[in-house]
This record gives sequence, C-alpha cells and structure tokens, in this order.
Amino acid sequence: CDPYFDDTGCKHPGCEPAYPTPKCVKKCQLQNQVWRNSKHYSANAYRVHSDCHSIMAEVYQNGPVEVSFSVYE
Repeated sequence: CDPYFDDTGCKHPGCEPAYPTPKCVKKCQLQNQVWRNSKHYSANAYRVHSDCHSIMAEVYQNGPVEVSFSVYE
C-alpha cells in the first residue's frame, strides 16, 4: 500500500509539547487498492546489533533492513 512515507516527506515534528500517535488505517492508495495482495512476507528473520555500524554493514552485505520499536504513552 504505497507510499511508505508520510505527506511531510518523512520529517516528523519534535516531541514538544506532545503529538498524538496517528491511527493505523488499513487502506491502500488509489494505485494499489488490494490490501490483501499488497503484503510481502519473509521466509526468515534474524537479529542484528542495534549500533549504527552493525546496521550499515547489514545493509551493505544483504540489502534493506526492517526495524521495530515499542512506543509507550
């Protein structure tokens, strides 16, 4: 469901004072209307150290990476 970045060009406001977390909308853009068919799945997953040099080495050796993090209110 492209595009992956937001309308502000992936530049988000700072944390002051506080900004609400946007709702997750399972809706595709007009050019890709089929949500179910637009998903991609991985065959396996593994962990890489979180320092920037390890992540850069992973991108250099194996291509794009995916990251996750927890958000607490």
